[in-house]
Amino acid sequence: MDFDCKIHTVKYIIELIANLLIKNIERIYSKESNATDVIDLYKKVKKGIRLNEFKFVYQPKFNIQSNQIIGAEVLIRWHKGDGSIIYPDKFIEILEDINLVYLIDYHTIKEVLKKLYYWNNLYGNNIVPMSINLSKSTLMRPDFIEILKAMIKKYNIDLNYIEFEITEREYVDYSIKEINEKIDIIRGLGIKVSLDDFGSGHSNISFSMNIDLDIIKIDKSIISKIGENKKIDSILLFIWDLANKSNIELVAEGIETKEQLEFLVNNGYKFGQGYYLSKPINDEIFEHEYLII
Repeated sequence: MDFDCKIHTVKYIIELIANLLIKNIERIYSKESNATDVIDLYKKVKKGIRLNEFKFVYQPKFNIQSNQIIGAEVLIRWHKGDGSIIYPDKFIEILEDINLVYLIDYHTIKEVLKKLYYWNNLYGNNIVPMSINLSKSTLMRPDFIEILKAMIKKYNIDLNYIEFEITEREYVDYSIKEINEKIDIIRGLGIKVSLDDFGSGHSNISFSMNIDLDIIKIDKSIISKIGENKKIDSILLFIWDLANKSNIELVAEGIETKEQLEFLVNNGYKFGQGYYLSKPINDEIFEHEYLII
């Protein structure tokens, strides 16, 4: 093994050990992970980032009352060297479980800021806000705010164009007070924060109602039952009323039919996304459809 290779291996192991100590080690071993598997996945993700294997697509979000684009959610895909494509549901949760998802989160933030910088130079104020999925464990890392500020300084983007979507799915051993403190710093920078997947099987009403949010995204598992379940219809009306009184924006995810869209529009919902409106598209198509005047 040459000297450079030894240095890289030592760095991998040091960073891995640091991550294993951040409150999640019991969950790792409860899932029968072992150190060799974790190190192997760490190396694969780092190599994938280095070789630019992680690609991004953009799912537009619309004002469904006016059919105008208001932004886009950034979605990641892992394009392996053998030509296969791995979707995030096959690797993000695994990385969350072993406390390595920050590798993807930091990479995504950097690439989105870089893309916004590029688009801003080409299209000026015609660009739209980008929503970035952010794991709670990344949010709560001691270095998160410092790294975020360094990236912001480097790319000098108007932070009105950035939104973080925090999912309820991931378990972290932090209090709501601690999470809110981090969110307050982010919002203080001018970045909006939304709660993703509200109403999914992982939802926690207490968490949702006590976190300081700008936006709540209603999970597609609820939207898909519109018109099929009167209780769901009533719940959606209740959520709209509660959010409206609390000055929180709502985004309906996973709109896939005309009937779902019409129900939401007719009952006051303003924002939505889903395949009926637009599937996720690559950057070239997104530019052509929405940014070029």
